[in-house]
Amino acid sequence: MSNRLFGTLVILMALFCSFKSGGQDMNLRHRWVYIQTNLLVDKNVESVISLLERSAGAGYNGIVIADSKFMRWDNLPSKYAENARKVREACRRLGLDFIPCVFPIGYSDDLLSRDPNLAEGLPVIDAPYIIQNGKIVPDDENISIANPGFEQYDGNTPAGWGFVDQPGKISFIDKETKYEGSASLRMQDIGTYDPQYGHGRAHQKIKVRPFTYYHVSVAVKTQDFDAVDQIQIAILASGASLNYYKPRIEKTQDWKQVDITFNSLEFSEVNLYLGVWEGKGGTLWWDDLQIEPAGLVNVLRREGTPLRMTSEDGKIFYEEGVDFDHIHDPKLGNVPWAGSFSVWHEQPEVSITTNGRLRDGQRLLVSYYHPALIYDGTVMCCMNEPKVYEILRWQAQRVKDSLDPDGYFMSHDEIRAQGWDKSCENKLPGQTLAENARKCIAILSQTDPGKPVFVW
Repeated sequence: MSNRLFGTLVILMALFCSFKSGGQDMNLRHRWVYIQTNLLVDKNVESVISLLERSAGAGYNGIVIADSKFMRWDNLPSKYAENARKVREACRRLGLDFIPCVFPIGYSDDLLSRDPNLAEGLPVIDAPYIIQNGKIVPDDENISIANPGFEQYDGNTPAGWGFVDQPGKISFIDKETKYEGSASLRMQDIGTYDPQYGHGRAHQKIKVRPFTYYHVSVAVKTQDFDAVDQIQIAILASGASLNYYKPRIEKTQDWKQVDITFNSLEFSEVNLYLGVWEGKGGTLWWDDLQIEPAGLVNVLRREGTPLRMTSEDGKIFYEEGVDFDHIHDPKLGNVPWAGSFSVWHEQPEVSITTNGRLRDGQRLLVSYYHPALIYDGTVMCCMNEPKVYEILRWQAQRVKDSLDPDGYFMSHDEIRAQGWDKSCENKLPGQTLAENARKCIAILSQTDPGKPVFVW
């Protein structure tokens, strides 16, 4: 993984301060308020203008304003531009710099709302598939989890698991509260018995195929659980995390099935953890853990993310549109709205053609790319795709024409996946980021010459 970037925080810093002698005092050249809002809502505009007036009175001299709709000008009613201009004019009246956020590199959802296939792709290489009833479906019988429903146990220790934290104190086999079968795993009183770390975890090792895309689901129940934001389904390998997506879990909820996906990358064995870090009070239950190939959910289709289908021995190459129907996922980057990526949904169906070379029962190998989802569904764009810069140039022009800002703030923040797909071949992530920064600054300088450009 040394030549690629996955799960690494990258921040570009802008220096805003000039210091006076002795370090006892400093004159902040830019005293700005950061505002993230939706200017389509009239009430938000009123609140922002009220905040501007207070900020000017308190000695601030500008605002940095972020609105996802700065990437969606052509899909909005005319009221949006009118509301945005009201805020712009208020800044002029109050003598405040108006600095809009542009270029969502990192949190790229808004950019990807214009073309979700521009997401950075993680590779799936020669995943096994089979043809059943004219459909091409995943076929991996070797992937499994030991004792996935916690049905086998010795006291409060489930069989087949490497460990659970403090059986009988933190971890319990619960035969009364379960999602299915005869038992579940309950975790409670975590802060009492592990006040330093708050660990309440269950762990086992799983054999996987390298560069394969997997789906994990598990049923979760909570009661007055204090650290729901720390609950994780973690997939680790050689110190690297392969899953950064956190399912939404409520403090108190009945049984709910939650999902994650991960790519095994170069690893043939991974460590699966269910549980919580920094746990405190309340109760958490786990049950009905499942793992399966993720298939073509969120498959990316562009030149830089090619799809290949071959015979089981890899000698025969099958042609899309001739031997099998064109493959795409209609829900890619579109659930529940454009630019929003669902970690899991029904797999897109792929049929063989009537006159093609494929037949029922035939085994295949399929290679393709899918995005990595971070946190609650954030996805990174591929910085080596030319169309990304067409969209950024379009955004810069629209922001300039609509708002005539005093400068621009590039939203480069938490760039967590890069260097994996064909568009990125022979480029290190650092090289890609440097080229991206130069291109972005050039776009702004050409679009609005003389205006300052800032970045995190």
